[in-house]
Amino acid sequence: MKTILLLLFALIISIQQSSADPWVLEQGQQSFSVLYVTETFDEIWIKGDELHIDFPDVDQQTYWLQYSYGFTDSLTLEVGTGRTRSEMDGKQKKFSGRADSQVTLSWQVFNEYQGSPVTLAVHFGATLHGSYDRSSAGNPHSPGNRANGVETSVSIAKAINNYIAFSTEIGYRHRYQDVPEEIFYRFGILSSITPTLAMSLRYRHVDSRSHLDIMGPGFSPDRFHETEEDISGLSLDANWQLGQGHSLFLGTARVLDGKNTGESEIYFFGYSFTL
Repeated sequence: MKTILLLLFALIISIQQSSADPWVLEQGQQSFSVLYVTETFDEIWIKGDELHIDFPDVDQQTYWLQYSYGFTDSLTLEVGTGRTRSEMDGKQKKFSGRADSQVTLSWQVFNEYQGSPVTLAVHFGATLHGSYDRSSAGNPHSPGNRANGVETSVSIAKAINNYIAFSTEIGYRHRYQDVPEEIFYRFGILSSITPTLAMSLRYRHVDSRSHLDIMGPGFSPDRFHETEEDISGLSLDANWQLGQGHSLFLGTARVLDGKNTGESEIYFFGYSFTL
């Protein structure tokens, strides 16, 4: 069972910007990651999910840096920041700047490799808004909501054998600067394919608590960040361990359904070093 634990931890390093798992670093262990993400869409849902329409191509690119440190065998701190850029066909304005930065503290409460039935962790996070501009009249393609926030979640995982594990997370996110709060959850299956290759398939859902729709009652172009942006998506990730703490990872994700959001296709790849 130790083999799958090591592989799955290497895998979650590559995807923990968008989800959290209950496995944490050992005391004194450190991890450095660099990630490139590209996201595109040319169809959107507006008026909630009433209309699904074609849209000018929107392209967003983000370069992400992350550092993680294990304070104890059950407590890990993660810090991430980067640069982002977004542009839209037919629009002269290009959004760019520092991406929304994240700080997360993960406390592993139970560890199945130490006699517990499952592995469980509690996560506490904070978001510092980026330096890009918000969407406005005629320019609806900002790379984010540009809002500070805090969040908390609980993640649970269970390794079935040396090859398969299941993981789930549920959490709550509060944002400032008039951005709606969110409830989010996701489910995933993680697999050790070979002694050096791990993969995961995950479903995630974000439920915004707003009731404002694009083109709906009360909407105006300066209120894009206040809309109810619900997202349901699927992602597939892979991580190759190269030895001596080095690993490469890549993945893809797709927005399957949503409200007031784009039908995005996402691709990413990166490198991680753990010591």
